[in-house]
Amino acid sequence: MISVIVPIYNGRKYIPNLIRMIERNAENICCAVELILVNDSPQINIDDLVNSSVIKIISISNKKNMGIHYSRVHGISHSHGEFILMLDQDDEINDNFLISQLSKIGKADMIISNGYIESDSEKLILYRFRIVQWTAKHLLFHIIFGNRITSPGQCLIKKKCIPEIWFKRIVKNNGADDYLLWMLLLYNGAKIKINPETIYTHCFVGSNASMNSEAMNASVAEILEIVKANTKMRKSSYNFIKNSLSGKKTLVYKIIDILQKINDNIKRKY
Repeated sequence: MISVIVPIYNGRKYIPNLIRMIERNAENICCAVELILVNDSPQINIDDLVNSSVIKIISISNKKNMGIHYSRVHGISHSHGEFILMLDQDDEINDNFLISQLSKIGKADMIISNGYIESDSEKLILYRFRIVQWTAKHLLFHIIFGNRITSPGQCLIKKKCIPEIWFKRIVKNNGADDYLLWMLLLYNGAKIKINPETIYTHCFVGSNASMNSEAMNASVAEILEIVKANTKMRKSSYNFIKNSLSGKKTLVYKIIDILQKINDNIKRKY
């Protein structure tokens, strides 16, 4: 079974499309699919929208607004699947997303698809070149370049490989709980595969685009301490990320910054 976890925050309007999207995927695969909606704005009822003859839907509510990391963990705690897919409420996946990911994951712990990131003004491919996507499966590049995976929605994950510490240490500053998950997985030696198919779209529009760099830096700083305390993270790796957050521009960091800008410009030319 595949369990699809979706935190809902003031997101009633997204639910009908989410259900249809998962139903279409479920019709293309031989295993069962369940959709778990986690209501993180419990003052707004969503249960009247929860209905499907194709998939099992579980609707749960947080007692109060708890943020996306808590909501994902809460959803997984109610899941029954061997595989976990964590979507944002406005994410989009192609009708063949689940079958594509499932057919390619093999014995790996996680598989990362290609896709798009869509804003109010443009739609960009996540990984223009295969080698750029390849960096997402290696710890070194997550340390040097930061989070190499735009969203958990790209990833089908075997539930049994999700580190226990990710369930226990809920990030208080929203934004980097997924980065924490990738770092923990990679430090644990998780086997990760790449799916080059562009079958996912991360929408970065409206209120979702409001996450500023200061807030994200605070979230990364928080998860950095968790990683340091629970893995064999080298002091040099810790200091590199710490310095980048504080704005210290070493020569290496300046070179990396230039490479990032070149990559962004290349993406915008296609």
